[in-house]
Amino acid sequence: MRRFLTLLALGAVLYLGYQWWNARQPADTAANPAPASVAAPAVSAKSGPPAVVTPVPTPFNVQPPPPISAQVQMVNPGILAESTPHASLLNGIRRTLEQGNVEEAEARLVVVPKDTLDDPAARKFIADLWNNVGVTHAATRGMADGVKAFRTAVSLDPQGSRAHVNLLHALWELKEPGLDRNLIEKTVALAPEEPLPHLLLSDVLRDKGDLKGVVEQLDLAAQHAGQNPKLQAFVQALSARMKQDLKAAERPRGKTTAPLPRAGGPG
Repeated sequence: MRRFLTLLALGAVLYLGYQWWNARQPADTAANPAPASVAAPAVSAKSGPPAVVTPVPTPFNVQPPPPISAQVQMVNPGILAESTPHASLLNGIRRTLEQGNVEEAEARLVVVPKDTLDDPAARKFIADLWNNVGVTHAATRGMADGVKAFRTAVSLDPQGSRAHVNLLHALWELKEPGLDRNLIEKTVALAPEEPLPHLLLSDVLRDKGDLKGVVEQLDLAAQHAGQNPKLQAFVQALSARMKQDLKAAERPRGKTTAPLPRAGGPG
């Protein structure tokens, strides 16, 4: 009762304050009158205080994941030492690419002497150039045109983390069938700081029924999604739901929750 009277008094103060403010407005406000205020209903001594309506909590609903912009990035290949086989040729291709002549640079990469790949430094350098060709194609032509170059970079440098991340992002955005478990797991190992590989791996583990693994990967994805607040909130919600499922699975007759949405592709 005391709480209701306090609220009623507060409403009266606000109402009187509004009337005072409205009276001080210029006369031309009559042409555009303010919306009529609604007075608080009078409380009858017979009717008693109004019924208290308890708000119904909104059901927990995990929405589809927010779009994750494909974060394909270039790498700095550096400059090859003159002692490296065909260093002059490869450094020239690098300059051509940096000058924006991607078609010419790509054409020259295709015909580099095969023995160049026998040198580890030259091989990695060429892989980095192919990665940068892919990024340029993705930016100017579309993501589909960058996939081939990313694949070439990955094949030349199996430990190149950036090329793997770029390929994973491209395949995920295009919803390509080449997005398999081996690529996802390897990308997680090479680039554990990237959120998308963890999110995709959680999908794979869920299909395997590994709920603990799913929770672990979702927690890692949330940890590394700090620059994308919407993605971080989404992943945290998924993680909370999976933890509920995990607890339910550990009970003999636990009640399972509704299926979770998959990571899917960008919206």
